[in-house]
Amino acid sequence: MEVRESTLRQLLVGERQLRVPLYQRQYTWRRSQHDTLWDNVLDQYGILRAGQGPQTPTHFLGTVVLASLPLAATENVRVLHVVDGQQRVTTLLVALAAIRDPWPRTILRSTRSTPSST
Repeated sequence: MEVRESTLRQLLVGERQLRVPLYQRQYTWRRSQHDTLWDNVLDQYGILRAGQGPQTPTHFLGTVVLASLPLAATENVRVLHVVDGQQRVTTLLVALAAIRDPWPRTILRSTRSTPSST
């Protein structure tokens, strides 16, 4: 087992796929956990924006335990099982996807092609 400090970027960037094994509990976070996590994100953003901290603000997000699966000869993407931290990782990935993809492309296309009313 290898223990090291890592950033969210290091966790997510690269040729890897995070998988939550079926034996893990279902997603159970509720509004209070979402609010706490979002408050932490906003705090870090405020520190960075105000220039009060290091160039890259740091925040202990909690422990994330990953188990590397053997790479098959036909795969070129490393597969990692999320053994611990799956609630936080899932929440952050959904939030990042929502920021990246705020509107479904079909909605954007339909609003662009709708003639303006006169």
